[in-house]
Amino acid sequence: MPGIVQISTFTRPDNAEALAAKLDHALTTFAAEGITEAERQRALAILRGRELYTLQAPASRVSEVLWARDRGLSPDFSREVLEAASALTLDALDAFVADFFRPDQFVAARVVPAPP
Repeated sequence: MPGIVQISTFTRPDNAEALAAKLDHALTTFAAEGITEAERQRALAILRGRELYTLQAPASRVSEVLWARDRGLSPDFSREVLEAASALTLDALDAFVADFFRPDQFVAARVVPAPP
């Protein structure tokens, strides 16, 4: 699947190795095990809440429609995403996660401060 995913964080230089190991473990576990039904439900609740929040203020709705239009998307893009996400089964999501978040597709870049 085309696209770029960036996972970024920061820490002290002396903690970089431990943090890199934790990120690698999290990515590997995520790809291997996917998500739980409870996590799927929480993600849908977040999407629903965002949609409701957007509908509260006309300016928010106009801003969202303009954002979608600038990208060549439907004015109802957010609602359509919510509907599509709601229709996905846990098995379908886990299959996507296993394919898209394969650790062998990620590279690590470490940026450290220059020595004084």
